[in-house]
Amino acid sequence: MSLELREIPGWEGVYAARSDGQIVSLARAFVRSNGRPQPVRSRVLKPSMCKGYRQVVLTDIRGGRREHWFAHRLVAMCFVPNPENKPHANHKNSIRSDNRVENLEWVTVRENAIHMRKAGRGYKGWIRSTKEWPIALRLRAEGLSIREIGRRLGISHSGLTSRFRALGLRTDLYVSNSKGTP
Repeated sequence: MSLELREIPGWEGVYAARSDGQIVSLARAFVRSNGRPQPVRSRVLKPSMCKGYRQVVLTDIRGGRREHWFAHRLVAMCFVPNPENKPHANHKNSIRSDNRVENLEWVTVRENAIHMRKAGRGYKGWIRSTKEWPIALRLRAEGLSIREIGRRLGISHSGLTSRFRALGLRTDLYVSNSKGTP
């Protein structure tokens, strides 16, 4: 398959995305403040990594505009049709650094969350299944701390605390001694 190059919307004539997921600075010339023309050669941008995603900085020398973009979003904007105007670009294979066109799709927030959970990457703070909640309640009734329950179930204690509070349950229970005082 040959590489296809398409200009990035809003950055026409300055930057383009390639079908293999690379972002390219296009060859161009601009006039410096001293009046001399300054040529700029075409080159592939070197992305930085941000939470596993490739991120690039797009700069417009003339206007002083400087923006950070995730490379997968730029590639999706150029190559993947979005007729339903969905807000997020998703990696189908869950590999965050794989920005090839065939690996990207537009999704809603809900579809993205479902895809994350299926890939085993969901937020670990809340109880992940209905089976774990009764266990957490039983352990709490037995007097275990929220931190210890979190350790046993593999859930963050702050997520458990939030869930207890959201349901109006107390988070400050103490195991009483034989005299009935805390």
